[in-house]
Amino acid sequence: RRYGEGSSASLSELTLGWLNEQFGAGSPILPAVHLRKSDRKFARELCSGLRKQQKQKGQSGSNPLVAVSFGVGGNAEKRLPEPFERDLLQAVLAEGSTVILDRGVGEEEVELAGRLAQEVKGAGLAVLELNPEAAWPELEKQTLPYRLITWHGGIGIFSALTAECDEYVGYDSAGQHVAA
Repeated sequence: RRYGEGSSASLSELTLGWLNEQFGAGSPILPAVHLRKSDRKFARELCSGLRKQQKQKGQSGSNPLVAVSFGVGGNAEKRLPEPFERDLLQAVLAEGSTVILDRGVGEEEVELAGRLAQEVKGAGLAVLELNPEAAWPELEKQTLPYRLITWHGGIGIFSALTAECDEYVGYDSAGQHVAA
């Protein structure tokens, strides 16, 4: 934790520097995420469609797309109480953002995401629920722009969606590590 203290280098750069000092300099190999082309294509097309839909429905088209995951990998101690998650989601939506919410893994995470989606629907905002088997949405025919998209599927596509988004919000868990 003290190596490179005060440096603006990323954790991976600091780790590489320490390893090179310990074992001899080598060529830099920084961590990277390699996503399937099909996952990247899906994410690119969906996010492009959402931005286009924003413009068609009178929004600026520059409203941020925000990937959100309240998953904690089974470690409930990482979670803040549910009102925090609800309030955070409402605040992000109130700023005009469109949110892509990962429904998570496990019954508790899926139920939380479902409750949050129902609250957003109840507030009159358009919600799209996606999973790997869902038909491709006709975004242009939706009377209101989708403001919340829930994703229930593999980490590969959610990672690609995160890469296409402008921001990421989540706990210290898999989604945050991928986003970093």
